[in-house]
Amino acid sequence: QEKYEKKLEDLREDLELRQKVEIHEIEERKNQHINDLLKSHEEAFRNLKSYYQDITHENLALIKDQKETEANLAARKAEIIANIANIEQQNKLLKDPLDKAQEERRELQNEVAGFQKCQMSLKNARARLVGLREKFEVTKKQKEELERKYQQTEQEKEELIEKFEFVIVKIKERAEYKNIVLD
Repeated sequence: QEKYEKKLEDLREDLELRQKVEIHEIEERKNQHINDLLKSHEEAFRNLKSYYQDITHENLALIKDQKETEANLAARKAEIIANIANIEQQNKLLKDPLDKAQEERRELQNEVAGFQKCQMSLKNARARLVGLREKFEVTKKQKEELERKYQQTEQEKEELIEKFEFVIVKIKERAEYKNIVLD
């Protein structure tokens, strides 16, 4: 019996040893499984983190592009507004000389109504007006022509004043002569 008890004891020890070995192996597998899960979770977390970081970077890039586009559009809008103001000012600058030229034409038409010489001036003024609409430079030539005619008119005026004064002097001389004769 001792022999059997010894065998039983040996078997028990052997079984306990096997149990310990199996428990140890199970714990190692468990630990290995836990480590694999941790690594797997860390990998998945890194992938998710990378994915969301990529999305965030892309969104930030899109926002930056949108802001740049908005800034470009605002700059373009300001440029267009400035161009419109510039064109309006140029239009006004061109309109004023045109209005002045048209008013000048009307004045000339009133001044030169009955005279053949003035009719030629009117035709020249109309021709200059058409030229004014086509080119701004023609206005300078029209101005020079009008100044020349003005000087000629002033000269004629001076001549008329001289003739008038001469006639007044003659009338005064005759009146004095008549007064002398009557006295």
